[in-house]
Amino acid sequence: MKQTAKDAMLARIRKALANAPDPPPVPHDFLERDERDRSVILEELIDRLVDYKAMVTRTDDAGLPQAIVDACQQHSITRLVVPSDLPAAWIPTGVTVLRDDPPLTISDLDESSGVLTGCAMAIAQTGTIILDGGAYQGRRILSLVPDLHLCVVSAEQVVGNAPYHPHLWAVGYQRYRTQPRGGCAWPAHAACLCRE
Repeated sequence: MKQTAKDAMLARIRKALANAPDPPPVPHDFLERDERDRSVILEELIDRLVDYKAMVTRTDDAGLPQAIVDACQQHSITRLVVPSDLPAAWIPTGVTVLRDDPPLTISDLDESSGVLTGCAMAIAQTGTIILDGGAYQGRRILSLVPDLHLCVVSAEQVVGNAPYHPHLWAVGYQRYRTQPRGGCAWPAHAACLCRE
């Protein structure tokens, strides 16, 4: 039987490694849970988002609708894309709302001034906001096409470090296994509304 190029290459690698010492053990003592105070974790997320040039507004549930209206005015948003399941309380007044039901066309998205969504979670250590197509997030394209993304992040959605977020995803694996996940380190054209 003729040897394939792959077999020949693997044979050469095995021969070269035959007398090599065993690799050192991989330490598994990395931080899995962030035990810091929640306020410290939230401040770290805000610090990272501001470092990425995102504009951050802290508010509570009662102040969230006004914070959204203020963000729309501050960024001159006149046509706002929203996912089909976005809570009515989050819909701002004074703008044309483009609800993604039926699904908006790329032209509709391109002609909008911005998008308003929620998120699945946020990682303070990296300043990453995770979008997975779940509640209040809509289709992934909603956050890709409009020039500005307003994102509501609840305090309970914020974890301290990156190793912790796959653990949370494992809990909800059955729900998310068929949906794409995305994370973004926020660009200059983003505003984050942190709900405490």
